[in-house]
Order: sequence, then C-alpha cells, then structure tokens
Amino acid sequence: LRIHRWVRRVPRGPLAPPRTMTAGSTRRPGRAAFLIASVIGALVLLGVLFSQLLADNAVLYLEPREALDQRAELPDGEEFRLGGWIVPGSVVAEGDDLRFEVTDFAETIPVATSATPPQLFGEDIPVLLDGTFDGGTFVASTIILRHEEEYIPEDEASG
Repeated sequence: LRIHRWVRRVPRGPLAPPRTMTAGSTRRPGRAAFLIASVIGALVLLGVLFSQLLADNAVLYLEPREALDQRAELPDGEEFRLGGWIVPGSVVAEGDDLRFEVTDFAETIPVATSATPPQLFGEDIPVLLDGTFDGGTFVASTIILRHEEEYIPEDEASG
C-alpha cells in the first residue's frame, strides 16, 4: 500500500507558504483593518472640513479699546469689524454722510459712513460696523444693529 505517496504533505511553520482561501470561505485577510482605517480617515477628513467651515464663518469684532490697542496691526485700509454702543448726542447727519461715535465705555472712536443706516438706528444702541481706519476715524461701509434675544411687546416696554 503506497497510497500515502499520493497524499501531498502541507508544510507547517514559519516557512510555510501562505494558505489560500477555499471556495466557501467569506473572510478576506486585511478587510477589517481596511474598513477601520477607512472609517477613521473619513472621520478625520470630516473633522478638518467642519473646523475650516467654522473658522471661515466665524465673524469676530473688536471693541473700541481693543481696536485702539491693536492700531499698529490695523493699518489704514485694512477691513475689520468694530462693535460698541453709539454715544448719545454724537449722531450728526451731513447730507448723505453720517457721523457718530462708538464706545465700549472705556474708549471712544469717531465713525463716518455714507451707508444707509438701518431703520432702528439711533443713539445709545449697540452696533456692529464693517470698515477701515482712515487716520483716527473709523470709516464704516456697513452698519448692523445688535439686539437682545428677548422680545418685549411695545405696550409692556412703555409701561
């Protein structure tokens, strides 16, 4: 009986050739690692994109004290957003131009603009102004009114 000669011996151990997949097997080597790496890569990519979107859309403003402190870094013509309160008694209309002062109750900056002010524009209200310095005056191209989130009906506000 020499049947055992026809049986092929499969070497075992570290020098053995890699095992091949059988026809009924569903597991592929490295598939789980590839899937995990793909999910981690996608999450990192989404995190980077999300942080870039937030950074691009975040619009910060400087208060008058901060703007004057950073005046050396804000040369004439460099646009930024200034926020503060309109000083009572400082609003002066000169034709199509409007002049007023903005304060943060520590410093005051004179403002000039030819932009059409919002309907509720007035003294002693908070504003955001887009514009640039021109000498010691802030030249505003846009006026945005800030307001509280709380609504008070007109009859309760007056009484």
